[in-house]
Amino acid sequence: MKRRILALMLSVLLLSAIFTGCGGRTIYTDPDAYVIGEDITVSADTMLHIASIIESEGSDVNRPDRGHGFYIVRFRFTNNGNSVVELHEQDFQAVVDGVIYRPIDGRMGFVPDKMPATQEVAPGETVSTRLVWMLPRGGNLLVLEFSPDFADQDIRINMYTVD
Repeated sequence: MKRRILALMLSVLLLSAIFTGCGGRTIYTDPDAYVIGEDITVSADTMLHIASIIESEGSDVNRPDRGHGFYIVRFRFTNNGNSVVELHEQDFQAVVDGVIYRPIDGRMGFVPDKMPATQEVAPGETVSTRLVWMLPRGGNLLVLEFSPDFADQDIRINMYTVD
């Protein structure tokens, strides 16, 4: 009998951890959004691939505000069309629990391959670059949105839970 009670208690704890995530909070995802690692058709001639996201404490010169972290998104963008395509930092935004955050403008010494404010992508070219956000920790949902003028759709990517 004691074994059954112990097994039942352990099962309840495991199910609780699965459904609430670490720290006792619920983890959400957008069921209609893409996920990291997918190739996403932006338009007939362009493709976006979100390769990874990492959290950083920055450097001695660049530190996030208290309760925040730097989140670095590495992505590839391919232009299979016949004309130059321009990517703009402001075509991207992160949404944490419904609050919109824009990428950090300008250079970040600890991210040498950070995308400039405007990135031209020539026909037949693929660029690999990164964007940086300062986001609050403790949110339950982090979604990256990409909405350039040339897109056939607004793109939403589930990134992961912000701890």
